[in-house]
Amino acid sequence: MGLDAYIVAARNKKQINSEEFWDALFDAREMKENYEWNAPAELVYWRKFWDLHTSMSHKYGLNNGDWIELNKDDLEYILDIAAHYPDYWDDFKSVPDICRVIYNYDKLRENGLSVFYGGNY
Repeated sequence: MGLDAYIVAARNKKQINSEEFWDALFDAREMKENYEWNAPAELVYWRKFWDLHTSMSHKYGLNNGDWIELNKDDLEYILDIAAHYPDYWDDFKSVPDICRVIYNYDKLRENGLSVFYGGNY
């Protein structure tokens, strides 16, 4: 057992909690390079990145399994943590993914998607 944390694009929190959403993500993960920023997707994944999750929990009052909608400032905050503290599982490999989300944030919003952070253990 361990922590899995995500940044996802979704229409709303209700969509994130549907089984169909998570089933579709596993297919989208393999097509990450071709993602057009116009459909629900897993954008960033961390395994056992406790520094990030603890920080997000303290800052936003998150409990296990909660999701919070992110704005660009929130993404910059996450980028700052990811750039200074290595993820237990993947070191600093999520930094480029977070940068891509920040760069494409407005495109996601124009396509009716919001960006969310959540984690569970």
